[in-house]
Amino acid sequence: MAQLQAQLKQLLSLDDDSFTATGTQTVCFVDMPAKKLLEHFKDWQGQAGWEKLGRDWVCSNQERNVSFYVRAIAPSAALLISTVKTLHNKYLTRFGGGVVDENINEQQLRYLNAYGRILNQADYIDGVSPEGEVLAKLGLICTVYFRHGGQRDMGYKVLGCFDRFVEQFGPHLKGQFHDFSRRGFTSLRKDSITKAKEKLSGLVDEGTLFFWVLQSERNGELPAEYAIQAMTCNIDHDSEWLSYLKITLPWQLLEEVDGEWQFKDWVRYLCETLDVDQGYAGLACNLPYDYHQFQPYEFQMAQRYSGLMVDSAPYLDKAALEDGIKGVNWLTLLGPRYIEKLGGMAALKQQLQLPDVSVQETDNGRLMIQAGVLPDVGAQEDGHPPAYVTVNRVLKSVRVPHPDQLHTGMDDAEGFTKANTLAWYARFDEVEKA
Repeated sequence: MAQLQAQLKQLLSLDDDSFTATGTQTVCFVDMPAKKLLEHFKDWQGQAGWEKLGRDWVCSNQERNVSFYVRAIAPSAALLISTVKTLHNKYLTRFGGGVVDENINEQQLRYLNAYGRILNQADYIDGVSPEGEVLAKLGLICTVYFRHGGQRDMGYKVLGCFDRFVEQFGPHLKGQFHDFSRRGFTSLRKDSITKAKEKLSGLVDEGTLFFWVLQSERNGELPAEYAIQAMTCNIDHDSEWLSYLKITLPWQLLEEVDGEWQFKDWVRYLCETLDVDQGYAGLACNLPYDYHQFQPYEFQMAQRYSGLMVDSAPYLDKAALEDGIKGVNWLTLLGPRYIEKLGGMAALKQQLQLPDVSVQETDNGRLMIQAGVLPDVGAQEDGHPPAYVTVNRVLKSVRVPHPDQLHTGMDDAEGFTKANTLAWYARFDEVEKA
């Protein structure tokens, strides 16, 4: 990175104050029109590699192992982001060493490169206020939609998922919100969770919907690294309405030797416990519980990173997802009705015998479809994650045809409207057309 920064300083006549840098990425604002900036680069590394995406230009230089992103931000000023593609030593501990040598196998190298793509972008997905507060945060999510949430046995299965989450991640949890929280979020005390569960069990016994959030923040003003939330339905609408449950975990879980397995074990557990109708798991730009004012930031990140799932308000999608799935992500989860629409389990498994795609059938007849060895943010300069595009080609016929807009009260410039919601759902289709 130091060598690249020195080259950029010389090429563009910049000083040290022009740069903001991390270990793998540098950002600078250049006082020249974007077209002139591109001319400098073309003189330096030739014409090859530059591609126009909307109002941006991106280039991946394999020889120098670096990618560049240029955007015009004013008639005479441009933003330049340069990313060195590295393998992260912290992740190498997964394979018992701290350096890459000739003995590393192809599968290990694929894992390392996949992890590096997340690491290289993570700091630029997190949204930090001028005061240093993190107001949006990259994280792992799994959201599942299921039926019969108003039935007593299903309600207690949902509460059992909360028990399991508390057992594994309880030390991280600090706040909760539920139907009996009259003052909003409350800090967790020794018996807070037990008392909340007792009250919510009463709603389950009555066949009444309940809503519960446990998270690692004491209030709804900051994004939680650890969280579980669920909303069921009334028994009167049990056969018509979907219920949902969502978990959030730090993406750094993937650094741990068994972190990937632990996350996928959670996904499998939810599929088998709740008899899911559909779901998805992967990376998202997580917002605070009080998310409304931060939706424009989620929108910006979704335009920049196609691999991020837009999932700040899963309850808004419940009605629309009666008619189809939300789309594909690293893990896409299908229940029986979608498996049948796609030709049945055997035929669908056959269709999904594709490069970098794996499938697993759960004990209760659900299908977990994995696209890529690890989740991918889908940065503009790297293009859409190829495995996501491949899975999308197989599953798009069961995608929801008329989705509700992902955000509320927004115009096209700041958030998801009806029109650009449709474009987001179809983002992986355009690759096929191209």
